[in-house]
Amino acid sequence: MQSNRWVKVDPAQAKTHPLYGVRGWLKAFLVALWIGTFLGIGGLNSIGQAPSGHTLDGVLWTSSPSMAAIWFLSALAALISVLAVGRYRSFRPVAVVYLLSCNVIVLRILAGEDLGITTVIEAVFRSAIVSSPWILYLCFSRRVRVTFESEVKANDPWLVETQRREGQNLAGLPDGYAVPVAATEAMYAMVAQEVESGNQRKGLWLQCFADAGGDEKRQLVLYTEARIRELVRDEEALRSLADPNTVVESYKGWTWEPPDSPPTPSVQKS
Repeated sequence: MQSNRWVKVDPAQAKTHPLYGVRGWLKAFLVALWIGTFLGIGGLNSIGQAPSGHTLDGVLWTSSPSMAAIWFLSALAALISVLAVGRYRSFRPVAVVYLLSCNVIVLRILAGEDLGITTVIEAVFRSAIVSSPWILYLCFSRRVRVTFESEVKANDPWLVETQRREGQNLAGLPDGYAVPVAATEAMYAMVAQEVESGNQRKGLWLQCFADAGGDEKRQLVLYTEARIRELVRDEEALRSLADPNTVVESYKGWTWEPPDSPPTPSVQKS
């Protein structure tokens, strides 16, 4: 359904969303991540004291490189924590990949050689089962989307209220002037012409380049979204100004007409 789709919003606006921030279940995920890391480190320490030839999950190794696995677990947990605190967009995919592949990588480090395909599949399957609650949370959480990707549901009450206030402020008129406007093909064509002719708004173009981290494809997406929002707002402002049913008494029946030409003074001949 259209109302359930994810909508990109300005990062500055996303910070005002009530779900923005590392709180609630997102904070619980980070706590669980570190608890699991410490438990894994404890298990690896005990394994490191075992004699060579010890078997774990059907994998046999001839040495005890548990310290490398310990550093791996610690480094990945620290990386995910930094991505979370810094509100980096890559937090969600990195965390999901870590939860699915952690066991496989640890087994590979301990074995010192390539693992069989059966072992890899079994390890990933076990990781998916154990981590499924957190994987589902990261994939479908509104807080994660708002905080790290500046995306909200199209039917989010916060988005509806924010758009209403923006339309009201842009028109500079009391509530009731903003008229909902949908993006049209002509608007996209206008933005495409701007880009093809090199007539982009330079400041906005560079801002999108910075927000995209230097990715030119992402820069174009961000620029298009920003310009479409501006064109929609402009159209809403024009419609609200020309609305003959405005609630403001002094504007009732007002419609725009070109100004009359000043009368030409007549010259009387003597």
